[in-house]
Amino acid sequence: LELPPGYNNIRISWSAGAGDGHFQASINGAAFSGLSALNNDASRIAYVRWGAVDGTISTTNGTINQDNFRSSR
Repeated sequence: LELPPGYNNIRISWSAGAGDGHFQASINGAAFSGLSALNNDASRIAYVRWGAVDGTISTTNGTINQDNFRSSR
């Protein structure tokens, strides 16, 4: 997946449920990944790593500017 140059809005939505949980990811309003009808009511997200984390592909290059982050529950 290659991001277009400039500002990009990346959104990840996750909800736990007994057969109605979901995961959705989108870039600039266009969904690129999603799962629904998940039975994940016993699951929880313990932490999130954002940015260039360990194990980044060696051919990855460029600049990551993170000037706005919002997290909500």
